[in-house]
Amino acid sequence: MRTKQDYVLSEKKGKMVPEKVGLKTVQRDGMDYEFTLVFDLDMKNHAAASKDRTGLFFGKPEQKLSVETGKLIKDWCNSGADISVDDVSLRINDCKSIQELLELYKQHPQFNVVLQSEFEQQKRRILINEDVSKELSNLKQSSNGVH
Repeated sequence: MRTKQDYVLSEKKGKMVPEKVGLKTVQRDGMDYEFTLVFDLDMKNHAAASKDRTGLFFGKPEQKLSVETGKLIKDWCNSGADISVDDVSLRINDCKSIQELLELYKQHPQFNVVLQSEFEQQKRRILINEDVSKELSNLKQSSNGVH
């Protein structure tokens, strides 16, 4: 984030005059969307997670950030280090149901943008296979005299 001087307009001697009131934080709209973890700090340096894809801090009481906090984040980051985009890509093609595909999508959000088209293609294949299976089942039932 960046900071800039913040002003308010106040009336002095019948004129509106800008008056400095301190610093104001400035960031691009929706910037927190880009991050995996966002802490909001209050004036006493207590942190509360407003966004947490790690599951380590969300819904927990405010806390002071410490070396231990950093170690938790580091351990979380390193826990997924051994899976690559190629590993997830191979697993996409092994998914046989929409539910299985959705679980894989949620397990590895760091690859969702890169693999979006592969997820979509596999979803289409699964849906087509389900439709074909239903049609074959209907044909089989009608050929057996079941209406």
